[in-house]
Amino acid sequence: MLTLSSLAPGPYGVAVEPQGYRFTGITNDRHIEFTVPGADRALAFLVTQRDGAVQERYSVATPEGRFSLDVKPRTELEHVLIVYPVLQSHKLIDCWDRFDEHRDELLQSLRSHPPGPGLRGIVNPLGRVIRMRAQRTFVPTSGFFRMELRAYLELRYRTVETVQRAWSMSASGLSSFEDLAKLVPLWSGSRGLSLLLDPDSGKTYPCESRRSAIWDDLETVINDAMVKRFSRLTQAIKKVCNVPVIQDWEGWASPYESGRVAMDGLGARVDGLSPSLIAASAGPVASSTSRWSESGLMVATEVDGLGSAPDTNSLLGAVVGYLLGHYAYEVVKPGLAALGWLARIDAEVAELRGIVAHSPWRAFWLLVLAGFTPIPLKIFTWASGIVGVPMLPFLAAMLVGRGKRVYLLALVIRLGGERAERALHRWIEHLGWAAMVLFAALVSWLLLRGPAA
Repeated sequence: MLTLSSLAPGPYGVAVEPQGYRFTGITNDRHIEFTVPGADRALAFLVTQRDGAVQERYSVATPEGRFSLDVKPRTELEHVLIVYPVLQSHKLIDCWDRFDEHRDELLQSLRSHPPGPGLRGIVNPLGRVIRMRAQRTFVPTSGFFRMELRAYLELRYRTVETVQRAWSMSASGLSSFEDLAKLVPLWSGSRGLSLLLDPDSGKTYPCESRRSAIWDDLETVINDAMVKRFSRLTQAIKKVCNVPVIQDWEGWASPYESGRVAMDGLGARVDGLSPSLIAASAGPVASSTSRWSESGLMVATEVDGLGSAPDTNSLLGAVVGYLLGHYAYEVVKPGLAALGWLARIDAEVAELRGIVAHSPWRAFWLLVLAGFTPIPLKIFTWASGIVGVPMLPFLAAMLVGRGKRVYLLALVIRLGGERAERALHRWIEHLGWAAMVLFAALVSWLLLRGPAA
């Protein structure tokens, strides 16, 4: 595999991160200084904390990324300074000014130095990317981007007035789609200013940020541009050297989530101490390729943390834990007797042995449920050895328990996509504790029913 490891070209534009570039508690003259790597200028707004009214606006040159400004509030009210750097972003792919240059350099290199017959594919034809989808924290200012945005607005809304209503703008005086395509929203999420900024002129236009559709329109144009450019690049590469083109999975992104997938597969950066854990970390990648209209490759482009403990060794470790539980219990019996605990523990163990002997597969389901609790599974292997769980149900439960992350993650992501993955990561610990409570309740119920049940 030939992998392009250089950083993909990033676009030039306005960073909209009011939560990050925010200075509060300004009540008198104050000097603000900080560094924004890559910025050559910044737009700043001094607003009152109480109502967000703009008191001053600044355009500040930032040589070598150094922002320096003396702020002088007009009143003694508490003020906030919000800064919007203008810079080259590496969180997004430049699909406008530098894309053609990157494509031509890559194709020329492939023609000048044709790969040998052993080449199996090209990974990351754009180079390393941080994200492959639009984020509501950056707006490109490229003339080509504005041309695409203007064309999109003309096609979707037909009139300037319709755009202004969709963007919840007050009377603005703007009369053309070209003027609208320059505007940058000054809020991200619930933070920022309810204003649209023309970064060329410095003019701002009020709007209702909660109702405005401008971020939706910007995301659509940016994501569509990435899909089109990536598709054309992939087709051009295949004309030069007919090999599969693979892109590392970088979160849910349009180039491989839309209906126009041009690549041949996705690369997965996987990690874990066993194949089952590696498969679990690659679950989102498998979910993306499974939705393609044609089958796609899934390639492990990076494998980290792979030790010498494959699933067979993990299963062997469970058997060792089982034997330790059985024989160690016999060794510690004299100590338990000296403490006066042996009779009670022996009675409980004997009762559990009776339940297991009467219905061995009850133990199987209990061990499967135990695999979803936060308690290390090795504790249950020791307990199984003490109680004497039959080996067949024990081994079957260990296989299911150790593979639970694979099955759960793949199923949830396959059914629910990105939202389901986020919810799973958020609630998985709570589900584990709930499983532990359920496990304890089932054990108590079995003890109360006894082996005769």
